[in-house]
Amino acid sequence: MEDWAPDRCFKALQGTAEHLSAYCLDTLRQPNLHWTKHHGFSATPLSTDEALKDPMLACIDDQFPILMAGILMLPPKRSYLWHRDTDRGTSINMLLTAHDSSHCWFGKPLDHVNIDLVELRYQPHTLYLFNNQWVHTVFNMAQPRYLFSVEFAQTKTQLSYRQLLAWAQQAQLVDPAQTTAA
Repeated sequence: MEDWAPDRCFKALQGTAEHLSAYCLDTLRQPNLHWTKHHGFSATPLSTDEALKDPMLACIDDQFPILMAGILMLPPKRSYLWHRDTDRGTSINMLLTAHDSSHCWFGKPLDHVNIDLVELRYQPHTLYLFNNQWVHTVFNMAQPRYLFSVEFAQTKTQLSYRQLLAWAQQAQLVDPAQTTAA
């Protein structure tokens, strides 16, 4: 297993995605929003063209094409089991709601009963590179949790979190002062 450090699991991108966040929240207010099941979450697609109006996503899309964007919902008082994603090696996520009552954890198993933890404390209007291949979970408490997420055209064998992070660091897109690990 890789060395254990928060930036092996997630990394904040620079700047703010307020326009994208507002677009997502406006979408959630639509009366006829269509939800489908997607890997245990309820999901609704977003216009990729609208998502790519965000300058950071547009820049990343030029190098690593984004296949689709959407919003994932987890109801209150629900947890998602520890897992690695089956299809995605990496993604870009932004928590839209439930900042105080939703927790995303990454874990490093120590033995058959213990696991070391690091929490991704999402900051509002912030996009994060997310390592979908590191064991992670979500605990959601008091209200529905809505998360913006993208999937890349490349599969997990074609694009890893390490590759995306290395490129983003070289392009100076990551936040060097990230302080979101617990």
